[in-house]
Amino acid sequence: MNKWFIGQPLDVYYDYQFDGIYQFSDFDNVGGVLTLKKTYDTDGDGIPDKGDGKITSADRTIIGNGYPDWFGGFSTSFYIYGVDVSAVFQYSYGNDVFNVTRYQSTKSNKKSRNMLAEVADRWTPTNASNTVPSLKGYIEDDIYSRFIEDGSYLRLKNLTVGYTLPSRYAHKLKMSKIRAYVSGSNLFCLTRYSGYDPEVNSNSSPLMPGIDANSYPKNTACVIGLELKF
Repeated sequence: MNKWFIGQPLDVYYDYQFDGIYQFSDFDNVGGVLTLKKTYDTDGDGIPDKGDGKITSADRTIIGNGYPDWFGGFSTSFYIYGVDVSAVFQYSYGNDVFNVTRYQSTKSNKKSRNMLAEVADRWTPTNASNTVPSLKGYIEDDIYSRFIEDGSYLRLKNLTVGYTLPSRYAHKLKMSKIRAYVSGSNLFCLTRYSGYDPEVNSNSSPLMPGIDANSYPKNTACVIGLELKF
């Protein structure tokens, strides 16, 4: 699955590119015997693709990269009429995540397991799905780009809202400052990743990022506080 190549980022994802699912139109039917055509339209553009009709290890290619093209963060804050607001955002762009959780939970040939809802759209003779294989068409431990997802995200890492009591009231209480505040972390994350959290890595090695094998998502926390200065 993970491999190193000269001239490529460290530890790219290397396996099969998912182009869809064979349909009846991809086969020649001679006397009730189905034989895969030598040319067929795998991407649905109406133009037949050329191939040898076989899927072998020679068809494997680079299908993703766990390292982002860009990552970083930015912050903003303001104060008005005693109210202070500060926010810290974190982002990552261009990284891929191998969604092992989805990979394990869509093996439609494992009939005794609970499956994700997308398996309901599996291929059947009356439902020509081009995204989920049939119950008999899933190859065990077959990894391909269907489970490599865009892990780009924008996360609100921290948000703090506070209110400082006017000093004249604080002085009456023999204090120089009274401030109440509420602070939250990991409040929301904007992403197209279908898993729980795109900022995950189940592998302990930093050279193998973006492996989401039932990883626990970032905790959302909230703190309420009172700041008193005498």
